[in-house]
Amino acid sequence: TLAGCVFVFPLAQIVFFGTTDYRRPADVAVVFGAQVHPGGAPSQTLAWRVDTACELYEQGLVRRLVMSGAVGESGYDEAQVMRARAIADGVPAAAIVVDSQGVDTEATVRDTVRLFREEGVDRVLAVSNAYHLPRIKLAYRRHGQEVFTVPAEETRRIKETPYLWLREVPAFWVYYLRGLLG
Repeated sequence: TLAGCVFVFPLAQIVFFGTTDYRRPADVAVVFGAQVHPGGAPSQTLAWRVDTACELYEQGLVRRLVMSGAVGESGYDEAQVMRARAIADGVPAAAIVVDSQGVDTEATVRDTVRLFREEGVDRVLAVSNAYHLPRIKLAYRRHGQEVFTVPAEETRRIKETPYLWLREVPAFWVYYLRGLLG
């Protein structure tokens, strides 16, 4: 029973919390990086995240977008690829902040919380896929930053989806325990 709960609780967080769209007016939207393919093309997951953030900007819900990622296996800087896609989607370059040190969720949260404190940012939206959002919320809470989450609009199912959901189970518990212990 305990093992079942350890597995089911994070999945329930994804299904019920991660898929809920909490979009509202905010100062900034943080977009979390994902894979960039060889040749510099964003993965479908990354494209969905950026497109959703651009929609928030176009709707006037945020004034700035923070693209956070790092150089991955492809050799491309995720944050720069994200920036280029957002500009191509009509977001002015001046409205985009690039964090190329976002090597993982924790690094992105740490970097952006520092930025928010320096610039007096209070209202924050976090954009990623539903499976990732519960962990993002835990990380920001641990750093004392309230965020509202917005799931990337996925237009189709990709073959990696089951793997991406399952890998969040242990990752969720790591972030949950970090919040309890420190």
